[in-house]
Amino acid sequence: TLFDQSGRSVQVTLWQALASEQGAELDKLQGDLPVVALQGVRVNDFNGVSLSTVSRSTITVNPSEEDVPQAKLLREWFATQGGKTDFEHTGAGLANNGRTSLGGMGGSQQRFTLAELRDKPVPPAGTKPEYVNAYAYVSTINPEQAMYYMAAPDGTNKKVVQEGDKYFCEATQKTHDSFIRRYVMRSEVMDHTGRLIVNVFNDQAEQILGCTADELAAAKEKGTAFDSILRDAALGEPFTFRIMCKPEEYNGQTRLRYAVQNLKPVDYVQQSAWLAAEIGKMIPVKSE
Repeated sequence: TLFDQSGRSVQVTLWQALASEQGAELDKLQGDLPVVALQGVRVNDFNGVSLSTVSRSTITVNPSEEDVPQAKLLREWFATQGGKTDFEHTGAGLANNGRTSLGGMGGSQQRFTLAELRDKPVPPAGTKPEYVNAYAYVSTINPEQAMYYMAAPDGTNKKVVQEGDKYFCEATQKTHDSFIRRYVMRSEVMDHTGRLIVNVFNDQAEQILGCTADELAAAKEKGTAFDSILRDAALGEPFTFRIMCKPEEYNGQTRLRYAVQNLKPVDYVQQSAWLAAEIGKMIPVKSE
């Protein structure tokens, strides 16, 4: 943990050679409260704000004042503030933004488990949705569902219906000579806490299935079994999901609907840093 004359602290995770070399040096010097200069580190949103090293990062322990002029100001400040080392974390308050209610405007960068999403209190219908992150796997896609719809080819993505050899869009009142298929499907995702049904739309479904809706329809017409398509899909692959939690009323009952807004393959450097931070929380702090 580092702090400076701003009166705030931040947690830094060291990796690879920096962890074994400079990290070991810092471990020996921690009682002396050395000055540390970091360059080229990555800013993460773990615990609100945290730092981690990457391949280009450099760390200098007790740099000279000629090389790092700020080091003199930092030493002078520390000498006059009474030796205090317990400072508020610079990310204080950020990690919980958006967890207080579903009406959070900015959304939450905090990672949720699927059990936490399922157990969220359901606010009244019409409450603004909340956007949260989750680390999960795509576990099941039901092949019996209607997985796509016919859409206008003009980029509006509006639904069309066939009228003779033309395709009419009621939303735009336009008739088209052709159409494209776009995914809108339901999928089951899972993590270590359980499972959750989410709605998945076109761009994210293409990432999961590895083909467009038109390509899937063509494969079905050729007699290709859906199970065969799923074998090449990203089932069982971990993703970082951005999920919208939106309260909707149906038959007089309000429920949360979960929809995938974005998904990305797991960044294992960030995942490892998050795991290290979580493990660190479980280690008792030694009393002086």
